Amino acid sequence: MKKETVLYIGSALLVYFGIVKPLLDKLGVTKSEADKAIESAESSTDSAFAPNYWRKQKGKVNLITQASLQPKIKAIYDSITYLGSDFNKILSVFKSLKYKTQVSFLAENFAKKYNTDLFGYLKNGKSNRLVHNALRDEQLTTLINLVNGLQ
Repeated sequence: MKKETVLYIGSALLVYFGIVKPLLDKLGVTKSEADKAIESAESSTDSAFAPNYWRKQKGKVNLITQASLQPKIKAIYDSITYLGSDFNKILSVFKSLKYKTQVSFLAENFAKKYNTDLFGYLKNGKSNRLVHNALRDEQLTTLINLVNGLQ
């Protein structure tokens, strides 16, 4: 390869990774890793946030009793108000779960009780155009990482 060709390729890579890509990331044109994780958790049927995930598992499925589940569902629902959200309360609910199947079972029962998708509720909050009351992307990413680390 000629010296000029190597210089052009090197310059092009430097311009792209040093200027263009960071600019596109900052403008939100490209998706960050957090955006990809949130999108995957929201749309994938293989996500533990999917209400049917626990039904697809083979062998022993670890769930929780309705008596222990209902207060957790209510705590999550009540943690998002029209004035904002209580992330620590929501996080404590998810930290109390040991298995991805329990998250899925919680999501299924949340949807039945409140007629709304659990992850969508966490992401979008309650309908209020004046105040952002849903969880922020970094909070959603924290929950996703926590759930992905479960058995």
